[in-house]
Amino acid sequence: MHPSTRQRTRTSTLLASRVPTEFTRISNLNIISLNIQETAAPEKETELSPGAEVTSEQRTTLSLAKERELGLKLLALSSFFNLRNHSFSDLERESLADRDFSEEVLIAEHYLRRSLQLIGNMSSSEQVTPSVSAPPPMKIGRLEEMLPGLNPSLKSAFNELSEVLEDLANLCAALLKAPQVKFQAWASLGNLLNRELSGAGASLKRLAQVPAPAPAVDELFLMAQRVSPEPLGADLAAVFSALVLMLERLEAIKPLLESDVSLKQTLPIFTLLHDEGRDLVEWIEKRAMRTKELPEELFDALDRTGYALRMELYKVFSHELVGLADAQRAPTIYSKIENAHGLLRDCFQQSMVALAQLFDESLDGAQLFTGFSAKLDQSLVLRQDLWDLLQIVSRAARDGGRRPVGPLLERLTDFQNGSLRHLMYKDWETYERFVVEIASTRGSDDLTTVFHRLGTYLETLFGQINMRAVLAEQPFDYPGLEN
Repeated sequence: MHPSTRQRTRTSTLLASRVPTEFTRISNLNIISLNIQETAAPEKETELSPGAEVTSEQRTTLSLAKERELGLKLLALSSFFNLRNHSFSDLERESLADRDFSEEVLIAEHYLRRSLQLIGNMSSSEQVTPSVSAPPPMKIGRLEEMLPGLNPSLKSAFNELSEVLEDLANLCAALLKAPQVKFQAWASLGNLLNRELSGAGASLKRLAQVPAPAPAVDELFLMAQRVSPEPLGADLAAVFSALVLMLERLEAIKPLLESDVSLKQTLPIFTLLHDEGRDLVEWIEKRAMRTKELPEELFDALDRTGYALRMELYKVFSHELVGLADAQRAPTIYSKIENAHGLLRDCFQQSMVALAQLFDESLDGAQLFTGFSAKLDQSLVLRQDLWDLLQIVSRAARDGGRRPVGPLLERLTDFQNGSLRHLMYKDWETYERFVVEIASTRGSDDLTTVFHRLGTYLETLFGQINMRAVLAEQPFDYPGLEN
């Protein structure tokens, strides 16, 4: 082992040992990536051509990825059966006893079938003959050093787990034959699932609570180990670890937004994010902020982070995702998922960057996250374009609709073909309806009314964009319109 790696291992072990056991869910091996840096996965996912010979190292990497995906699905399922994690309105919560949980059971069955498919894929991959006789040390072996009780191969538990998942999936199918799935049946299914998975799937679930190795993640944990005093470094590493894991959960949602699949199947991941997000806020407020010798600037940064997380979780789970399980229109479902995904991603990324910059002022968000700079640039252009358009529409409203509408429509169309794509999907349709309405409206009084409504809408959009986390350090000068 390289001397620098040995030093990082000693430091990471010391930091992990100082994290109280009651918070192990959040800090679960918060600096695991330091210990597997020597065998870290490549930045680009390994792609195998059909018929290509698979090396032991490739097989290990692919197997570990599938095992972590399986562990994530089991974690998400467990959280999905905790109603506290769901986005119900107050009225829905009052009538849970009469609610039909058929949609939720259908989603659970999908997750169980997908989990069975993953197990089948992993079992068949074991039949591939490796191209080298002596495989390098398996990453999972290194993980095992930090995860007491984890089976090194995980294969011995697959048969048992497969039987459990098959029985649970068949039970879901049986429940769906009834006209409705009442609360008692849903709750009983959840109790059975959690009881069965507490044994067969425990190791896999713990594997999914470890951040995947990545250069940017390593940098964060190396930064944490340099923090003094050491308990503070351990707390900071725990916060980084939780944020990294939640961003990984969001990465599992991103491909679904880009493909033609039912987006309701993202709900278990969101319930897991809700569960883990609340735990992180509690960790920050009850542990990290009470650390002795905590510098004032770090106290303030942690306070802001906890507040931002609490507010964004509230927006997503008390507003954006409410009614998603029962929604039927594809555009509505897509906009809810896209909005929730974007809000949480920006919050988690900005929180990590803000904390890291306390210890490295030169750190740029683009060093940690691909697209971070692009997001900032897009937000700056979008904010300016919205402001300019708001001034034009406000001037048209003040003129009482007496000027020719052609030049205004041209500016509205330019925005529609340009910066509009940087807004959420739900805003596209609303904006486009305004453009159509202005183009078809006759009479100055009617036009003035539309202009006022559009101005109010643009002002609301401008305020929302100006509140984006990525623009927190980018104040707006509110310039006047030149022409």
